[in-house]
Amino acid sequence: MAGKREKPEEIVLKLLSPSRRRKCIDHVRQEFGVSERRACRTLGQHRSTQRKVPLGRSDEEQLTEDIIELARQYGRYGYRMVPGLLNNSGWQVTHKRVERIWRCEGLKVPHKQRKKGRLWLNDGSCVRLRPERPKS
Repeated sequence: MAGKREKPEEIVLKLLSPSRRRKCIDHVRQEFGVSERRACRTLGQHRSTQRKVPLGRSDEEQLTEDIIELARQYGRYGYRMVPGLLNNSGWQVTHKRVERIWRCEGLKVPHKQRKKGRLWLNDGSCVRLRPERPKS
């Protein structure tokens, strides 16, 4: 319906990643007591995807630690600058992999802070601020 807002309980996430689909199928199987074959057919996922256990890379933990260290060291660098630093230090890593790890670890770059009003003049002298009225 046009103009009708959804309540937070009605918002459903898309099942884009295989891991989300696996969790959904496991939930459906436990909740409704149906077979794996029927749940996979209903939700549109191949059974091989359901059964295959994803293998992580052996260097994933070390790479994650290095990304976190670089994010701590270079606070204003984001996931677009970090792959260059990693490649310079010997890693062969793509920006997509760094972005995925960046999101999983919840890393963020702080917003730039506004420049405060300057309290000096062009000749180098400082303007002293005085109170406009006495404290009461």
